[in-house]
Amino acid sequence: MPDLEELRELLNSAKPIGKNLPEAEKMISDIDNYIPGCYDKSRKIFITEEKYPLGMNFGQREIQNHFLPDVIKKYACLRAKTLENMLFIDTETTGLTGGTGTYAFLIGIGFIREDDIIIRQYFLTRLSGEAELVYLIRKEMSEYDGVVSFNGKSYDIPLLRNRFVLNGVNYDFSELEHLDLLHLSRRFWKKELFDCSLNNLERKILGFVRDSDLDIPGEQIPHVYGDYLKTHNARMISRVFYHNRNDILAMFALIDKIAEVIEKHGKNETFGLEHIVVSRLYEDVKQFKQAIRGYRSYLETNDDNVYNKRLSMLYKKMGKISKCIKIWKTAAENHQIYAMEELAKIEEHRNHDFSKALQWTEKALELLKNATYVDPKRLERFKHRSDRLNKKLKE
Repeated sequence: MPDLEELRELLNSAKPIGKNLPEAEKMISDIDNYIPGCYDKSRKIFITEEKYPLGMNFGQREIQNHFLPDVIKKYACLRAKTLENMLFIDTETTGLTGGTGTYAFLIGIGFIREDDIIIRQYFLTRLSGEAELVYLIRKEMSEYDGVVSFNGKSYDIPLLRNRFVLNGVNYDFSELEHLDLLHLSRRFWKKELFDCSLNNLERKILGFVRDSDLDIPGEQIPHVYGDYLKTHNARMISRVFYHNRNDILAMFALIDKIAEVIEKHGKNETFGLEHIVVSRLYEDVKQFKQAIRGYRSYLETNDDNVYNKRLSMLYKKMGKISKCIKIWKTAAENHQIYAMEELAKIEEHRNHDFSKALQWTEKALELLKNATYVDPKRLERFKHRSDRLNKKLKE
């Protein structure tokens, strides 16, 4: 099997392997005519590496941060302290379905080393070299606490798991910590963009537009690789490398953007929906104080029944009943049935004032009976409460 340290030494050498090969042999390794890099011993894997300084521009963003906000670590169950402990990964494959017949022919990884982002790409020049490729990727992955991907939970990682198994390369994927930026990006921007594909996020959130003369649409990539296997002409393959490299850089820029929004939220410098997104993250990881701060900031300039309700329920979880009651009374005046139910519960179980509890219940029932659509279970719940309260009042 190839040695990872030896490959790294080759990548650091100035002259790529393959330039002085006889023409007949060079025909199967002409990728180095287009991309600087080196081959492993089997000559079935081509490796290239690029270095980008932290602080570089990616569209309208400078990629600067390499810390992981605590709320993201808790959300994704990560033990990594910083992004330096995480391996960014993206695959280009022979098909889009990800079945057992699908190969990952280009695997790009990204990581932070000192003040640079390093992107290393492993390219399969012949399918017979797959065992060596997955062995190398396993060694790379084993050096980090976890991985960062974009849609990797649904695609890249299950695909790699299949390829590892098929090639007899052992790796415990069940223990792999994983931050999937597609899921996180949807939380932040799906209401604003609807389309949270990486390409759309690049344009709309990061302000980055790929060079159409260098890039290639993702759906064309399997066909281009199929042609390469037949002809060994790597002219179009350079576009696949560009595509993969920018996918990884976009992930660095996205997590940088998300970290910035979370940091601003902590300083109360976010606005609008950003308050809500970050607050819901905090709520999900049970950091209720931070969530409440965001909801309150949002509601200072927005009259929103949904988030008034969420705020009141957080106060309820924290046992701050007086704050809940204040919100519920205002909401009840605005015909919010949930608030009437909560006030009825308070009067019945806390204050033992069955008459007031019945008043709130009857008001809710009246609204429900006049509503266009009513959940039968909800209606039955209020009727049951009304019957119980009437019975208590007669006792």
